[in-house]
Amino acid sequence: MANSTDHGAATRLLAYQASTNGFVPVEVDAMGAILTSASYQGVVSITPGSLTTPGRAIGYVCTAAGNITLDLVDGSSITLPISTAAGAFQVLPFAVSNLALGTGTAGQFWNLK
Repeated sequence: MANSTDHGAATRLLAYQASTNGFVPVEVDAMGAILTSASYQGVVSITPGSLTTPGRAIGYVCTAAGNITLDLVDGSSITLPISTAAGAFQVLPFAVSNLALGTGTAGQFWNLK
């Protein structure tokens, strides 16, 4: 279900998405795709190997290259290589419930909310 709200010159389209708090309004484009804010609202440090409350994405700084395995909220998982490329902060767009490091992999990891 979608509706529009007139805010002066701009018109916003809203739809309702199921969440843990019931149905919440979300902004959508003319084709119905959910629009997301590029800004994160908070951050929580992740301890590899410990369960964590999923955020919108994970951020990391890799200090020793290798593989990480991400357990996603739907129960699936993915193993990805990470590197120390320029020692830069990186973002992966995954909502993770657990993160495991491969042998020799090291870094700092955060859930971005």
